[in-house]
Amino acid sequence: MFEYFPNNYPWSLAVMGALSRGGMISEVDDACRSLREIAARKNDPAAQAAWFESWMKLAERVERLADIDAQKNHPLSAGRKYMRAGLYYLMAERMPSHKDPRRLIAYRRGIELYGRGLTLRREPVERVEVPYGEQSLPAFFVKAPVPGRAPCMVHFDGFDATKESIYGAVGEEYRRRGISLLSPSRFPRGTPEKRPMRDTSKPAKENRQDNVVITQGRTGGNEKVRQAR
Repeated sequence: MFEYFPNNYPWSLAVMGALSRGGMISEVDDACRSLREIAARKNDPAAQAAWFESWMKLAERVERLADIDAQKNHPLSAGRKYMRAGLYYLMAERMPSHKDPRRLIAYRRGIELYGRGLTLRREPVERVEVPYGEQSLPAFFVKAPVPGRAPCMVHFDGFDATKESIYGAVGEEYRRRGISLLSPSRFPRGTPEKRPMRDTSKPAKENRQDNVVITQGRTGGNEKVRQAR
């Protein structure tokens, strides 16, 4: 793996995630260049704060550029920038302590802007609710562009991913292969949206579907895949 921060694997992994999910390399570099020295101070609150502030600064700048495009009635350009701004807000919230109240603010802003970008660009994403016991999981559904039924990949997020980042990384790749994508959040509607993690690995009731594969990202970049039976 390319290590932007040779002394900090989690930060380097985050950089690679940003690039693979729609981030622009020059913008990512803008956020990270000033962090190279402090990156060696792992788990240092000052380092975590520096990460947060640098990515927030970038996200706010790209959001302003998106606003300008939207005011000029350039929905495709505005949408792409809103999606990147949303991604950068989500990158900002990765590193601070779960006790930091700014983290949830950044997360919610990231989700909102990414959704705005999807709408402006008319991305082929349908927002759906997946039944989960007495509650439901908000999810993205991307239908394969083929007539009739198609294989479907149910892609859960991992420790630090979201349905938005999953769509940015693999949504179009599944479509091009004639595979639909269902990407649920791990957090039932109406519950806290981030940390602590909730276990959604056990379905509320048994479902039998043909041509459905479930995959989940794991910390370290591995994938857990199983055939739904």
